[in-house]
Amino acid sequence: MTACLICHHALTDPRSLARGMGPICYAKHGAQGDLFLPGAPVYDFSLREVNEQSVLCIVDLYDEKNPTVTVTNGAELVLKQIADQIGSLPERIIYRDSEGEWDQLKAKSDGSFKGFAPLPNSAGRRITEEHEALQCFQDSKVG
Repeated sequence: MTACLICHHALTDPRSLARGMGPICYAKHGAQGDLFLPGAPVYDFSLREVNEQSVLCIVDLYDEKNPTVTVTNGAELVLKQIADQIGSLPERIIYRDSEGEWDQLKAKSDGSFKGFAPLPNSAGRRITEEHEALQCFQDSKVG
């Protein structure tokens, strides 16, 4: 698909190509429709323990050669799929986005998406390694 489904303008950006809409139409018409098109987010996940609490770690496996919706743009779908697989989601959820940076996802235990947040104790610095992202929770009492 090389044209926007809404306005029919040419698409060149891999993310726009994956969702079938340019950024303006995507902003106007929301993310709901693209989550069920071919090209749903590709990701991996694992559960880790930090301070005796589970942390769900999600890694976006976005590939520019085979573009799909990113975990950032498909967070609702990703969280629901993981919740369906493991049951209740832990309170602490981190993810590595398609640019390689770790941040937090906020969700209810049933997988309902609540939003994004920076990592605690990261002091505004870019975190690109999983062990560094997990370390941000070492002294943190609240996720």
